[in-house]
Amino acid sequence: MRAYTTITHAFFKGRKLDGSVTNHDVTKLVSADRLPLYHLKQVHSNLTYTVPLVSGEDIPRGDALVASQPSCLLCIETADCVPILMYEPQRHIICAAHAGWRGARYGILDSAISAMEKLGANRQTIVVAFGPSISVHNYQVDKNFKDLFLEESLHNNTFFKKDILQDKKYLFNLPGYCVNKLIELGIIKQNIDLSANVDTYGSEEFFSYRYFCHNEHSKYRTQYSMISHKPISHL
Repeated sequence: MRAYTTITHAFFKGRKLDGSVTNHDVTKLVSADRLPLYHLKQVHSNLTYTVPLVSGEDIPRGDALVASQPSCLLCIETADCVPILMYEPQRHIICAAHAGWRGARYGILDSAISAMEKLGANRQTIVVAFGPSISVHNYQVDKNFKDLFLEESLHNNTFFKKDILQDKKYLFNLPGYCVNKLIELGIIKQNIDLSANVDTYGSEEFFSYRYFCHNEHSKYRTQYSMISHKPISHL
């Protein structure tokens, strides 16, 4: 996606260790560029909304946004779930999706790509970037969780491995599952960029919900992922 100069995308760090842009700088960036910012009340659903949203005071409940209009900024928040940004270069359609296990399992990626197609996108030309999320090494689940995915397809067993440290527990590869889901939906594998998909668990730069649950002294926060048609200052 970096090859396309017609858009800007960013996965913001939660903490500033090296002078890079963090969540705390987002408001300043948006204000400086005067871009309309669109976001959702994320609920781990398969609901996608197309910008411009219907006017009203309430922010819609959903987990993906798509847009073809210029000069807007799509934003999602994550803290272990996979932030997925997509761009269709022929029709200049952008998408920001929040893919937790539930949303990914029950159709958020299908919903998002279908919404892009309604705006004229060709799914075979869509390019995708994954942001920071929890890795397979730190995503422990039980058999009931695994069975939910095996009900969809026995092939999903590929994304689980036994936890050698704890009996009757498994480790789930959420990013790998999302990549496979996109390929099944017609996205070309070579168009999926995983270079920014670093592990959030225990990270000094990114927030993790699971780490928060396992460590009483940590704070629960989220990091932002954004995509825009317009270049954004200082990014």
